[in-house]
Amino acid sequence: MPKPADRQPGAAAPLEERPGDFGACGCLGNALAGQNKLDEAIPVYLTALKLSPADYQTEFNLALTLSRQGKKAEAAGHYRQALRLNPNYTEAQRALRQLQSP
Repeated sequence: MPKPADRQPGAAAPLEERPGDFGACGCLGNALAGQNKLDEAIPVYLTALKLSPADYQTEFNLALTLSRQGKKAEAAGHYRQALRLNPNYTEAQRALRQLQSP
């Protein structure tokens, strides 16, 4: 299963220095998810989506994180939203099919 991009230790610093920065939120969310700090990554991804609601990659990363937590229904909703934003996003198509397969 794909996973968000890994980040360097200390990735939280950019967000603390630039609250409200979409890029910093995405980087921090990916860093936390990459460190398996899923409960911490989710609210960061949600903040990023408030800042940039049309970002299909953040929807996808949030879906991956929710899926890793076993929250399949929530994950499916975010995969679908990523696909509404970018219908040709093959990774999201694949991940949603895999999530829905028995």
